[in-house]
Amino acid sequence: MWSAITGAALLFLTDNAVIWLAAGNNWLLPTGAVTAIFGAPLLIALLPRLKTRHRRPEAPMRTDLARHHLRLRLALAIVLSLAVVALAFFIGRSGTGAFTLLRPDLFAAIGGLRAPRSA
Repeated sequence: MWSAITGAALLFLTDNAVIWLAAGNNWLLPTGAVTAIFGAPLLIALLPRLKTRHRRPEAPMRTDLARHHLRLRLALAIVLSLAVVALAFFIGRSGTGAFTLLRPDLFAAIGGLRAPRSA
């Protein structure tokens, strides 16, 4: 879970830094390259923590409890995914670059352009 949060935060910060740096210039930096510049030292710093040998086997869980937790996690993942898709349709950037809600009168014109976000 922490790896996903850390990766999302790294990408978000890198993307905003690239946008901020390129705002006054006519050149663009690829976000992936800048993410690699920031992410490579982080990966190298975390590699010694990776344990590939001598892993202890996990204690066996009761199967009914494990199934219940799996179903609960799956249901939560589905609900969160649907919420993110809904937000992708109704929240976007305005002409000034600020995040804004899509007005209902513009949804017919712009809604088709926002559909690929969820595909």
